[in-house]
Amino acid sequence: MVAPMSKRRCGVGCAVLSDLLYAVGGHDGQSYLNSIERYDPHTNQWCGDVAPTSSCRTSVGVAVLDGFLYAVGGQDGVSCLNFVERYDPQTNRWNKVAGMSTKRLGVAVAVLGGHLYAIGGSDGTSPLNTVERYDPRTNRWCPVSPMGTRRKHLGCAVYNNMIYAVGGRDDTTELSSAERYNPQSNQWQPIVAMTSRRSGVGLAVVNGLLYAVGGFDGSTYLKTIEVYDPEKNQWCLCGSMNYRRLGGGVGVVRIPHLETELVVKKANPIADPLVEKRNERRREDNADAKRLKRLEDSEVSEEQLADTLNDKIASLWRMSYSQQLTEKYHLLKTCLLSLNRELTKIVTQSGEECSSLGVWLTRVTQEYDNKCCPLEDIRVSTLINGYRNKCEFTVGIDKTVGFRLGLYREGTVRVIAPPINCPIISDHMRSAMNAVQTYITTKSRLNGFDPETHSGHWIQATVRTASTGSMIILVLNPQQLTAEEITQEKADILHFF
Repeated sequence: MVAPMSKRRCGVGCAVLSDLLYAVGGHDGQSYLNSIERYDPHTNQWCGDVAPTSSCRTSVGVAVLDGFLYAVGGQDGVSCLNFVERYDPQTNRWNKVAGMSTKRLGVAVAVLGGHLYAIGGSDGTSPLNTVERYDPRTNRWCPVSPMGTRRKHLGCAVYNNMIYAVGGRDDTTELSSAERYNPQSNQWQPIVAMTSRRSGVGLAVVNGLLYAVGGFDGSTYLKTIEVYDPEKNQWCLCGSMNYRRLGGGVGVVRIPHLETELVVKKANPIADPLVEKRNERRREDNADAKRLKRLEDSEVSEEQLADTLNDKIASLWRMSYSQQLTEKYHLLKTCLLSLNRELTKIVTQSGEECSSLGVWLTRVTQEYDNKCCPLEDIRVSTLINGYRNKCEFTVGIDKTVGFRLGLYREGTVRVIAPPINCPIISDHMRSAMNAVQTYITTKSRLNGFDPETHSGHWIQATVRTASTGSMIILVLNPQQLTAEEITQEKADILHFF
């Protein structure tokens, strides 16, 4: 048995350099990784003393060229990557080289004729059939002939001086088809399809034979292995692994005293909860709390207060409309990625990877680039400002009707500001709010509710506007009021409005 790695690595990239197997990046179920592990077949041990890559990566392509280890593309949990890094084992350092012209996750890489090829993958929106080639002498990428089929999460290997690309997934389904690239003619030629559809398949040459290992056929994780016969141009099943595997990295090393063996590392399809982004949001919230506390304790101009309010309830107001759409699209994408991670965690923790939920989740994850459902383009609205038709206004202890600028858990509850210049509030909504303000200030004998001392009465006004009119709901705490006083307040409200 081959010793296990110290970390679980889904979407890991693997390659062999100087008879040592390197496992690059991936994600472990909690975070995207930039760490590297290296396997020595002589000791049957993994070590983690390899310098990390500059960026976390999963679904990354890894290959060896001229004694250097290259990490190509992938994704960092938020977006696809096009940049490329090169590892020097002599100095134990990574250095960036020229980036690809296209962002690629689930990309396959191969080395042939002193060039590094990046084949297929996905740009984050759709699978690719494009191929580009890196020349280390000029540090440049240039396009070569595209494949006949768009493929992401495909398998790739060099066999008989040609690049073979097999399986993967296109826009709609997992693929069994295969093709090969001849660098002399700069052309791709289809070969016979595998016996099974395989996305997330490993491809490697062992003892002069081309093997396709594991993957996902659209309904089942696979443990079967196929071998290609170039003379007969056919694939034949040749046994099975002990475990079903999807998206595992493959590498070929010679085990001492044994024949050359294919080493396959299991990958578990778990996504990252982006813990650091949540920590960053907490730090931002703490900074906001301190700023709002200063607002309570000092006099500020009306303009400063209005800007602070807009930042709180319409955080994108300083952006152009097109920038707002881009930001909102990104937020929606992040939300779907987070949902997919939570579903994956449920499937993994319950051990139900092969259940109907697990199979469905694997299929849609690959189909929609780590999202559990498609994300359509945002449709541009004809109404850019004043679109909010429901607002909940807080009544301050000084009877100001508006929005609270802080949060109770932050200890900033007393600063209430009216939305004088808030772009999302319509004139209709503002008029209804002003009517509430006028009544509470000039007609009502009751005070505003103090959330710190729990004294006072007026708490909130909910306003919903429509083309036919407005609906206003006034909320108060009736503490220490007699039934007659409450009846009188209701009568005063009806008379005023």
